[in-house]
Amino acid sequence: MKWLAHSPWRLRLDSGLKAVVVAAVLATGFSSPAQASCGVTIEIRALVTELRRIGASERALSPSEAAHLQRLVDSIDLSVLATRLQLHGLFERRRFVNELIAEAVTIANSQYVSNPVLLRGHLHRIEELIIEACAEEAPDLATPTLREQTNLTPGRSDATAKGTRELEPAPLSHVAVLPLILFVLIAFLLAGQFLVRRIVARMNRRSACRISAAMESGFDIIDGSVTVLARQDCRFQPVNEGAAERLAAMADCDDWFLVIGPHRLPAVITEMEAKAAVVGFLEPTKAALHQRLLQASVVTPFPIKTPPSQTAKPSDRLVRN
Repeated sequence: MKWLAHSPWRLRLDSGLKAVVVAAVLATGFSSPAQASCGVTIEIRALVTELRRIGASERALSPSEAAHLQRLVDSIDLSVLATRLQLHGLFERRRFVNELIAEAVTIANSQYVSNPVLLRGHLHRIEELIIEACAEEAPDLATPTLREQTNLTPGRSDATAKGTRELEPAPLSHVAVLPLILFVLIAFLLAGQFLVRRIVARMNRRSACRISAAMESGFDIIDGSVTVLARQDCRFQPVNEGAAERLAAMADCDDWFLVIGPHRLPAVITEMEAKAAVVGFLEPTKAALHQRLLQASVVTPFPIKTPPSQTAKPSDRLVRN
């Protein structure tokens, strides 16, 4: 099953699924003004669009961009949003919106996206929430009146009406069934993607998270957080720039330990990034320990495909002279 994690077939499935979902939401979401903000408010949609643009730019925000982001946050009426979510039975998901708003405030204040993986996770959950809510608001099929069913008008006989019905095209109200067909198709595709993700996640157990941790070498301890955790490696983000510089200066040490709560995992730094390090474990963690570590995350972990580093492997640094 290892071929499935990186096969071109799976990449085409993911990209094709996303294209169908976006096309379906656009096709049905703008069919009427009432559906233009289905599920959530227009202000939340505007915030999601702006955060996705900011996350893709990979640069610091200008003061005007930060001010615009803060205005989008201030325009959100949480009471109206809570009413909409409760109407669709999605009230318990309001914490996803609160987490997204909190991340937006942090980005606006710092004028920088400190954790792109965390931001993408928030956006992903909100987009799934919008798709579910829009599916709940799918328009009911139009019910024709009795006169429309018989196609009769005053002064016309049944025989004349029957002949006219055979010549006239189907009423436009029948087009309303198309959104329903699209949503059924989306449901099957989402189920397929969910199964693929579960299989891949079970194979590599790589998850985005935020776990308080420390890198320890002798008497040196560098605090930070684990933002991506797999069974063979992880991504460690020091608590500040000073800690990142200390970690980079000591990256070649061979006696590192990753400390998470009571657990001390022998490790080695395989690659240094601008503000983080890719840390490989000397031995892959067992499944039970991996789950216990993920339970310490302050955000809900979710599986991801991208490894902490595409270029460095723990085995490249585990060779001892």
